[in-house]
Amino acid sequence: MRRMSNRFVSLLTWMLGDRRRLLCLSVAVFALGIGLLVINHASMRWYSEAWVRNRLPPAGCFIEGEAAFSFAVMGDSAGNEHPFEAILEHVQGQDVAFILHLGDQAKRRSIQHFEWLLQEYAEELGEVSLFVVPGNHDVTKDQGDLRLRHYNRAFGQANYWFTYGETLFIGLDTSDSRFPVERQAWLERVLNRMRPLFDTCVVFAHVPPVDRRPGQSHCMKEDAAELGNILSRHDVDALFCGHIHEFRATTFCDVPLYIGPPAGQTMRGATKEFGYMLCAVKEDGTIEVRHVPVTSVSNSEYTEYVVSSKLYKVLFCVVALCFAVAQLGMYMLYRRASSPAHGHT
Repeated sequence: MRRMSNRFVSLLTWMLGDRRRLLCLSVAVFALGIGLLVINHASMRWYSEAWVRNRLPPAGCFIEGEAAFSFAVMGDSAGNEHPFEAILEHVQGQDVAFILHLGDQAKRRSIQHFEWLLQEYAEELGEVSLFVVPGNHDVTKDQGDLRLRHYNRAFGQANYWFTYGETLFIGLDTSDSRFPVERQAWLERVLNRMRPLFDTCVVFAHVPPVDRRPGQSHCMKEDAAELGNILSRHDVDALFCGHIHEFRATTFCDVPLYIGPPAGQTMRGATKEFGYMLCAVKEDGTIEVRHVPVTSVSNSEYTEYVVSSKLYKVLFCVVALCFAVAQLGMYMLYRRASSPAHGHT
């Protein structure tokens, strides 16, 4: 290491010892900065503009379908493309009507990263319908609705309902580990109006109201009791949540509660493979839920992730450094040209 440092110092001294070499170094570094600036602009333009459509939920839609059908539930993928693609391939062979995603799709909270997600979905999903709710990794730390600004632009509203056949589906935003009064009032209105019209009701969210694991509390910090009261009063048939990264089947306020396995994030507890839940709604309105492990291999498309979410920040710093070095070299040339020893003859 010391030998390499000495060689570098010697090379730098040699470069700076001659005006012509110093000029060439300054021009080369400046040209490098310009080149990196062009690359940075291209990468930012590719992931900062809308090249594919966003994926809005079917909010308020009555989707025609049979009373008996199947759907898939997944979540906590966080941009980990290998398990996500493996799960999608498995799901596409199951004759499902659509996929519910329980949140935590994103690894970083930026416009560029959400555009990358949309481009990946356009490539991988094809015509498969994916309906999502926000997770805590999909929202910023801002207060109020601003925390959802990237999510909203890519995936639309965070609380919504739709129907399929004889089943009512309701997506809820619990990404902040809360379900405050205004969301409670909205849910009450939806259930009062829509629940009597349908045989089955399914609710899905990210952060669960409870964590049944001993000594663990990866769950809502507020408003869980109020949410449970609403769900039980309106005879909700199933509540699907993520966030815990371990498949579990339990109950909450007499409502069946299913915690999904991760589809890319770190696995916990007894869950040793990334996977999803395959759900079948029967003719009598009952729901059968099966845990489907798929793969234990985790291998993100890291190059695309870096280009979409990190490269522009790194290149900005490198470009700034190149311009600073080039400016320093020009300044040294100016000082030498202005000094008496290097004056005009």
